[in-house]
Amino acid sequence: MVIWGVYMLVIFTSIGWLSGKLMPGTSSAFYMEIPPLRLPKLSNVFHKAFIRMWWYFVEILPVFLITSFIMWCGDRYGVLSYIISQLEPIMVLLGLPIETAQPFLLGFFRRDYGAAGLYEMCATNRLSKEQLLIASTTLTLFVPCVAQVAVMIKERGVFISMLMLLTIIFLAFIGGFVLSHLLYYWSISL
Repeated sequence: MVIWGVYMLVIFTSIGWLSGKLMPGTSSAFYMEIPPLRLPKLSNVFHKAFIRMWWYFVEILPVFLITSFIMWCGDRYGVLSYIISQLEPIMVLLGLPIETAQPFLLGFFRRDYGAAGLYEMCATNRLSKEQLLIASTTLTLFVPCVAQVAVMIKERGVFISMLMLLTIIFLAFIGGFVLSHLLYYWSISL
């Protein structure tokens, strides 16, 4: 966990610093006026919570239903198996077993499926501790789930979202590749 945490901190700090240098504009002073704090009305809290949950279900539930249907069709007609077979060379480059491609693909559809797949592989001794570190780091940096992609498309448009998606995929696998080689060259064994 310490190695994972430090690695994530280095990556996010580096990307934040690089984004600050590459993005146009000036940084603004960070201050906020704090409004007077009052004890909230319980009815207002429940009403706002209900409205936000309702919005979430209306926006995201169809995405999950469609995603589940696509996964079922993809599994039934062999599309998922084909996509997984195409990911095998990348898994080999990361030093991971070939079957690790499945949690990555399923992690795109639902993030918890990816984590559950890695847990199951670790529980059945198909991943070493080093491989689990590499896989979990790459999965952490990997593409957000399909629900997040839907929100990205809604807010940024298809072109920008696809550009962001490709960049995230590339950086996630580069991050996993670098970690894999750092562990190998520094002979770190967990």
